Amino acid sequence: MLAAANALFGGGPRRRGDARRAPPAAAAAAAAAPAAAPSAQQLQLDKLGCVAGLSALLLSYPYDVPSWLPPVLMALVRGSGAGEADGTVRAAAGRALAEFRRTHEAEALEELRALMDADDWDSFTHATGTASYFV
Repeated sequence: MLAAANALFGGGPRRRGDARRAPPAAAAAAAAAPAAAPSAQQLQLDKLGCVAGLSALLLSYPYDVPSWLPPVLMALVRGSGAGEADGTVRAAAGRALAEFRRTHEAEALEELRALMDADDWDSFTHATGTASYFV
Protein backbone atom coordinates (compact mmCIF):
# COMPACT_ATOMS: atom_id res chain seq x y z
CA MET A 1 0.00 0.00 0.00
CA LEU A 2 2.86 2.33 0.78
CA ALA A 3 4.35 1.66 -2.65
CA ALA A 4 1.01 2.58 -4.24
CA ALA A 5 0.91 5.80 -2.21
CA ASN A 6 4.42 6.69 -3.30
CA ALA A 7 3.43 6.10 -6.92
CA LEU A 8 0.22 8.14 -6.61
CA PHE A 9 1.44 11.01 -4.44
CA GLY A 10 5.14 11.02 -5.25
CA GLY A 11 7.93 10.53 -2.78
CA GLY A 12 9.36 7.36 -1.40
CA PRO A 13 11.31 5.83 1.41
CA ARG A 14 14.11 7.79 3.00
CA ARG A 15 16.51 6.95 5.70
CA ARG A 16 17.05 9.49 8.37
CA GLY A 17 19.68 11.95 7.16
CA ASP A 18 20.01 10.39 3.68
CA ALA A 19 19.00 11.84 0.38
CA ARG A 20 16.21 10.11 -1.49
CA ARG A 21 17.37 6.75 -2.74
CA ALA A 22 17.08 5.85 -6.39
CA PRO A 23 14.71 2.98 -7.21
CA PRO A 24 16.24 -0.39 -8.09
CA ALA A 25 16.98 -0.94 -11.77
CA ALA A 26 14.12 -3.43 -12.20
CA ALA A 27 11.61 -1.03 -10.69
CA ALA A 28 12.93 1.83 -12.81
CA ALA A 29 12.60 -0.28 -15.96
CA ALA A 30 9.05 -1.27 -15.04
CA ALA A 31 8.17 2.36 -14.38
CA ALA A 32 9.57 3.37 -17.76
CA ALA A 33 7.45 0.79 -19.61
CA PRO A 34 4.53 2.41 -21.41
CA ALA A 35 1.18 1.77 -19.78
CA ALA A 36 -2.31 2.95 -20.50
CA ALA A 37 -3.01 6.10 -18.53
CA PRO A 38 -5.90 5.66 -16.10
CA SER A 39 -8.90 7.93 -16.43
CA ALA A 40 -9.23 10.87 -14.07
CA GLN A 41 -12.08 9.13 -12.26
CA GLN A 42 -10.05 5.92 -11.83
CA LEU A 43 -7.07 7.93 -10.56
CA GLN A 44 -9.29 9.67 -8.00
CA LEU A 45 -10.70 6.32 -6.83
CA ASP A 46 -7.19 4.88 -6.55
CA LYS A 47 -6.04 7.87 -4.51
CA LEU A 48 -9.08 7.77 -2.24
CA GLY A 49 -8.62 4.04 -1.70
CA CYS A 50 -4.98 4.58 -0.89
CA VAL A 51 -5.80 7.36 1.58
CA ALA A 52 -8.46 5.15 3.22
CA GLY A 53 -6.00 2.28 3.62
CA LEU A 54 -3.24 4.51 4.94
CA SER A 55 -5.71 6.13 7.33
CA ALA A 56 -6.71 2.72 8.66
CA LEU A 57 -3.05 1.88 9.27
CA LEU A 58 -2.39 5.24 10.86
CA LEU A 59 -5.36 5.03 13.20
CA SER A 60 -4.89 1.36 14.10
CA TYR A 61 -2.50 2.41 16.87
CA PRO A 62 -4.25 5.40 18.42
CA TYR A 63 -1.85 5.92 21.32
CA ASP A 64 1.39 4.29 20.15
CA VAL A 65 4.00 5.13 17.54
CA PRO A 66 5.30 1.97 15.84
CA SER A 67 8.51 2.23 13.83
CA TRP A 68 6.65 1.78 10.50
CA LEU A 69 4.42 4.79 11.15
CA PRO A 70 6.53 7.72 9.81
CA PRO A 71 6.48 6.60 6.13
CA VAL A 72 2.70 6.08 6.33
CA LEU A 73 2.31 9.48 7.92
CA MET A 74 4.45 11.17 5.27
CA ALA A 75 2.45 9.55 2.46
CA LEU A 76 -0.69 11.10 3.95
CA VAL A 77 1.09 14.44 4.34
CA ARG A 78 1.92 14.35 0.62
CA GLY A 79 -1.71 13.45 -0.13
CA SER A 80 -2.98 16.39 1.91
CA GLY A 81 -0.55 18.90 0.42
CA ALA A 82 -1.03 21.64 -2.12
CA GLY A 83 0.49 19.41 -4.80
CA GLU A 84 -2.65 17.27 -4.75
CA ALA A 85 -5.15 18.81 -7.16
CA ASP A 86 -8.18 16.80 -6.01
CA GLY A 87 -9.89 18.48 -3.07
CA THR A 88 -11.66 15.28 -2.02
CA VAL A 89 -8.37 13.43 -1.64
CA ARG A 90 -6.77 16.39 0.18
CA ALA A 91 -9.71 16.58 2.58
CA ALA A 92 -9.69 12.83 3.33
CA ALA A 93 -5.95 12.86 4.00
CA GLY A 94 -6.30 16.00 6.11
CA ARG A 95 -9.04 14.41 8.23
CA ALA A 96 -6.85 11.37 8.87
CA LEU A 97 -3.94 13.59 9.92
CA ALA A 98 -6.19 15.66 12.18
CA GLU A 99 -7.53 12.51 13.86
CA PHE A 100 -3.99 11.22 14.32
CA ARG A 101 -2.97 14.51 15.89
CA ARG A 102 -6.01 14.44 18.18
CA THR A 103 -5.39 10.91 19.47
CA HIS A 104 -1.64 11.19 19.94
CA GLU A 105 -0.78 13.31 22.93
CA ALA A 106 2.48 15.17 23.53
CA GLU A 107 4.44 12.08 24.65
CA ALA A 108 3.57 10.10 21.52
CA LEU A 109 4.31 13.09 19.31
CA GLU A 110 7.74 13.48 20.89
CA GLU A 111 8.35 9.79 20.20
CA LEU A 112 7.27 10.36 16.59
CA ARG A 113 9.54 13.39 16.33
CA ALA A 114 12.48 11.22 17.38
CA LEU A 115 11.70 8.78 14.55
CA MET A 116 11.47 11.48 11.85
CA ASP A 117 14.05 13.77 10.35
CA ALA A 118 13.66 17.54 10.66
CA ASP A 119 12.21 18.06 7.17
CA ASP A 120 9.56 15.38 7.66
CA TRP A 121 8.64 16.78 11.08
CA ASP A 122 8.26 20.27 9.58
CA SER A 123 6.07 18.87 6.80
CA PHE A 124 3.92 17.06 9.35
CA THR A 125 3.46 20.11 11.58
CA HIS A 126 2.71 22.27 8.55
CA ALA A 127 0.11 19.78 7.25
CA THR A 128 -1.61 19.47 10.62
CA GLY A 129 -1.45 23.17 11.43
CA THR A 130 0.25 22.63 14.75
CA ALA A 131 3.01 25.19 14.62
CA SER A 132 3.50 26.64 18.05
CA TYR A 133 4.72 30.06 19.00
CA PHE A 134 6.49 28.62 22.03
CA VAL A 135 8.53 25.88 20.32
